Parts: sequence; structure tokens; C-alpha cells
Amino acid sequence: MLVFDVRAFVFFLLLRTSFISFIYKGVLSLHYIKTAFFIATFGFSVFLTVPTTLYAQHVPNSIVEDVNRYVFEVVVPKESSENVVYETTFLPDLVSYKDRLDAYYSIGSAFLLNTGEFVTGAHVLDVFFNAIHKSAAIRTCDGRVYPIRNIYKASNAEDFIVFDVVGGNFGKKGLAPNISPVLNSKVFAVGNSLGDGVVIREGLYTSKTPEEHAGNWSWIRFSAAASPGNSGGPLLDQEGRVIGVILRKSRSENLNYALPIQNVLQARQNHASYFFKNKVQLLNLQAFPEMAVTTYNFSLPLSESEFRAKSSFFFMPRYKEVIEGILTKNAQQLFPNGDKSDFLLSIGPVPMALPRIIGLNESGGVWSDYIPESVHTITLENNGSLISGQLYGYPMGLLVLPEGLSMATVLNTPEKLMDIFLNSGWIRRQFESQGVSFRSIGRMLTEEQLTDRHGRHWIIQKWPIFYTNHVMLIALLPTPQGVVFVSYFDVPGADYNIEDIRQVTNFVAVNFAGTTKEWKTYLNLGDDWVAKSFRNWSVSAKKNEILLTTTFGKLRVSDGLITVDDKVQIVASFGFYERANTRGNYEIGRIDIIDSNNVNLFVHRMRKPLPNAHKELKEKWRKASAKKYPYNGAVHTIDNGWSMSQMPNSKIAKSNHDEIVISAIVHDSQTIDFKKQLQLWVKNVSLDFSQQCR
Repeated sequence: MLVFDVRAFVFFLLLRTSFISFIYKGVLSLHYIKTAFFIATFGFSVFLTVPTTLYAQHVPNSIVEDVNRYVFEVVVPKESSENVVYETTFLPDLVSYKDRLDAYYSIGSAFLLNTGEFVTGAHVLDVFFNAIHKSAAIRTCDGRVYPIRNIYKASNAEDFIVFDVVGGNFGKKGLAPNISPVLNSKVFAVGNSLGDGVVIREGLYTSKTPEEHAGNWSWIRFSAAASPGNSGGPLLDQEGRVIGVILRKSRSENLNYALPIQNVLQARQNHASYFFKNKVQLLNLQAFPEMAVTTYNFSLPLSESEFRAKSSFFFMPRYKEVIEGILTKNAQQLFPNGDKSDFLLSIGPVPMALPRIIGLNESGGVWSDYIPESVHTITLENNGSLISGQLYGYPMGLLVLPEGLSMATVLNTPEKLMDIFLNSGWIRRQFESQGVSFRSIGRMLTEEQLTDRHGRHWIIQKWPIFYTNHVMLIALLPTPQGVVFVSYFDVPGADYNIEDIRQVTNFVAVNFAGTTKEWKTYLNLGDDWVAKSFRNWSVSAKKNEILLTTTFGKLRVSDGLITVDDKVQIVASFGFYERANTRGNYEIGRIDIIDSNNVNLFVHRMRKPLPNAHKELKEKWRKASAKKYPYNGAVHTIDNGWSMSQMPNSKIAKSNHDEIVISAIVHDSQTIDFKKQLQLWVKNVSLDFSQQCR
């Protein structure tokens, strides 16, 4: 192999030129000696700093020819243009020529051994999971495509699969293996770098690194550059023989990873093995990790789709078992148990619009209902809005439905609901320098209904994000004014995150709000959709009066206290209460009735703080239970007007000494007539919260 060093040549020319110049002048003075030293130093710096890419390298023709014949792209068909619609017709020159015209996504590399076996990385196809990309194929350098037929060997721990293809008549031709490569020898990393075609890059076989779990074998480390798309390609020695399967890229330096080809050759024929050892934890329960080890084996050959189904059959039950084990093992410490729960159990209902997630961070602390971060609001047409943030990696928030779109339509037409999310610009695809939103991402993959432990009815949907081989999982909870959502953009094919999101629904704190009209529509959806806490509720809004009938009493508000119209909001907020010696029952603890002038009447159920609650909560309880200011019925000023709070004639206040009920109002007026009406309303409030549906 000819290697011509441009750096050394430049250095030589500089020195030669300097000394010829000195001889021509006929003088070799100290000045010229200094000048020569400077030029020599400069020349040496050039030698060190000129990039190695200036080397004129020559790869033997025999290797180039073999690479062209026996190294392939791994491709999958693109989604149908009928299923994916973008928000705008973007300029074609913003998308690369290849992206515009190629009918396939290029997802990795593969190669053919002289045994007649094709090899690639297991993670390239994600065969151990139910990935979006299916029907994979290999593509030759001249564009011929051959679908993968059967898989004959597979290991996720060693990250390889051996397969054959439909057609091609390749026979037992291909790259020869070398199972005894020499350290510090020259190697060539070959593969479909960045999805732009197969390239060859040079480096050294630098070291052996034991695999992470038990050191049963060693990775080949090499210094040749490797890019996304190289996975599954061959690492060749200087004779063009395969020494490894390129699988991993180092984070910072070119010390990349390849599986020794010997591992592939010695693997059992017609056999698949799966080994999983990792820390498993729900994202909101970071203080309770569990090291999970899962192994299983099954017989081959199987087609790609059969392989995925078989693998999922083994893996998902085991993953669910690990999650259930975490919840069982730590039951006495998980909310609402343990001293760390006292704060959240004592704080009572919080009338917030956005959902929160109850969690305990890895660093410890106390259980709390955490609020989404980076919250922003997107205005939709017809008075709709999307309020969203992110928490524990979950994008979450509230979709307020546009006027004219019924909840029944949304629940029965999943694509309609998803299109609303997409039209908000919530998901964007980056094309070169332009981010483009979707109008539609095609058909939903799966849907299931789930009732959480609080009696709320969720829908969990899976949607394809095809161009990245990802899925979007989204859990949807109908409420009077719209849909609460918790979502997760899943790693390729990892169905286990569905189980995560199922469990997280039990830890989502949600208040239910809406106008009187929206409440009527919601309550008419039936028991399949209405949360258990609101069964047998009814809302009546007449000309001069609003009557809210619940399972624990009636709340009547007449015109005069508030302005009765179709803009009146009713908000039901939840807290955690004790019932029959059980902690943490998730029950309605506050009802607000708010008119368009921000007059706010509410009934608040306060519980006695637990021993480890904050001092402020204990002081508030002391004042309220003793009917001391500001809970003595006296009108007092607050930031946005006037307020009045006192204990009404509540049955629960008499039957349970650990709970009291406070009726209150916030208003910007302090007329005598108004105070009289308020005092009469507070006096007549009689709710027995113990009669809630459970």
C-alpha cells in the first residue's frame, strides 16, 4: 500500500528552500542561522498540525472490489405519503436530493461472509423489540434491494444477527474472516456512514476491552472513524478480512467498538439468546431502582416478524414482573405510606389547571406532586389551547378542546384528536435548517383503555414517528374542558415503556374543571369515561341559579352572589384523605364556582396535618379548627380583592374531628348586601364528603 505523507514533504521543501537561499547569498551569518531555525520550527509545526486527511491513501483494489460486492446498506421502506401530511409545502431545496427521491430509509450496514451468511447488528433492526421499522432489506452499491427472509443466529448481548435474503443468488461468496487479528495493526472501518453510502476509513486495532457485564469476551477497540450508520458493518484487516462487526461509537474519541467475528462464527446455529441486565425504575420513583436480569432462549430460524413476536412474548411479562416487584418490595415506603408522605397527605387539594406527577426523587426528600417545567401555551382556533410542559421526561399538559368539537367525537376518532396536537406544532421534523410541523402522522398503531387505581379512565395510544423509528406513547384522560395528557417519545421499539406509562397514571394528580355546559357534556359520556368520583353528579344552570348535585350533597348558588351565565366555571380539586383506617384515599376536597367577574365561591375540606407536615400547615389547622381569624367569618383583604372564610354547618365537621370544612369567597366588593348574602350562603352549605363514590 502506498502512503504519501504531504506533511513531511512540506517540511522538507521549507528546509531546502531556506538553505538554498542562504547559499545563494554566500553568507551564513548568525541572522540567517536564526532565520533557518525559525523556518525549521515552523516547518515542524506544520508537520504536527496538518490534518491526517491530507495523506494520500491507497486502499488495495481487491479490498475496494470486495467492499462493493459484499458490504450493503440496511434499508426499510419509507412511509406512504398518503399517511403523513406536513403543515406546509416546503421548498424542495431544503431537503437533500437523496431524501427527496429515495424510497427507503437507510438505517445501518450489513455484510456477507464467505460462508454465505449475512451479518448485521441486532440493534440495527431492533429485532428484540417491536420496532416501527419492519420489512428490512439489504441494498447493494448499484441499488438492488433484497428483503431479509429468515434469522438463523441472534444475540442481543453480543448485538448481532445472522440472516439470509430473498433472491440475489449470492451463494457461498463473501468476505473471509480473520479470528486472530494482531494488536496495533492497520484496520479499515467499512459501512454506510450517516446513511449516505458505504465508505472505507483507516485506523488501528488499538486494544481489547472486556464486555461490561461479566467479561466473557472482549470488544475490539479501533481508531478508525465510525459514524451513525456504520453499525453492522465489517471491520477489516489490511488484507480485507473481517475481524469484527462494528457496533458502537465512542462518545468523544475515535476508540470505537466492534464485536470479534469469532463470536459470530462460534455462536449456536438456529438459536437466539437474550440477556438483559440493567437498572429498572419508574421515572417518578427514582429512589427505588431495581437491578433486573432477564435471560431467555428460543429456536430459529424465524422470519423477522416472527422473531419480534417471539421475543416480546418472553420479555414483556418479565419486565412487568420487575416493575410489580419494585412496587411490592417498597410498598411501605411508597406514597401514601411512610413518614415521607406526611407533607403531601397534609397539604390538601391544590386548585391547579395543569396535571402534576407525584414522585420521590433519587436524592430523597419528601413525596410531592411535581409541576411540569418549561410550561408554554399554544393558542388553537375556536378558543382551544394546548398548555404543556415536561416532567421526568414526560411531555404532559392539558388540551382545551376548540369550541364545536365534542368530547364524544374526540374519543371515537383518535386521528381527529392527534391532528389537533399536530396542528399546534407540538411535533416538528427538522429538514436541514427548517423545522416543519405535521398535519397528520398516519394511523394509530395500538389503543387500550385503562382504569387507574383512583377510578379514572385513560386511553393509552401508540403512534408512529416513522422517520426516526420511534413511537409516541400518549395517555389521555377526558375531563369536562378537554383532555389531560401524559406522553413519552419512546426509544426504538421498546414496548416496555408502555408499562411505565401505565404505572405513572396512578401517580398523576388531576383536577377537573369546565363550564356548566362542559360539565353536562362530560357527565353524559357514561361510566366508561366519567371518573368514578363523579358518578351520579348533575349540573343544573337555570336563569338565576346553579345547582350542583353530588353524592355528598348539593351546592346551590343564586344570582346576586355570582353572575349566572354560560361562562361560570366549576372546578373539582382532589386531595388525599383517610378513610376506614387507610391512608391516601384520592378524593374531592374542594369545589370552586367562579364567574366571569372572578367572583370565587368555594368549599374546602381541610384535614388535620400529620406529624411530619410543615409548620405552616399545622398553624393553619390550629386557626381554622378554633375558628380564629381569618376563618371566623370576618371579611379581610387579599391581593385581588376581599375574602371571607368560616366553617359552615357541615356534617363531616361534626362526625370526624380530623377534618373540617371551610366555605370561602374571593370578591372585589364589600357592600353590606353582598356580605349578608354571603353569610347566608355559607351558613346553608351542608356537604358530607364521607359519602363520595369510592
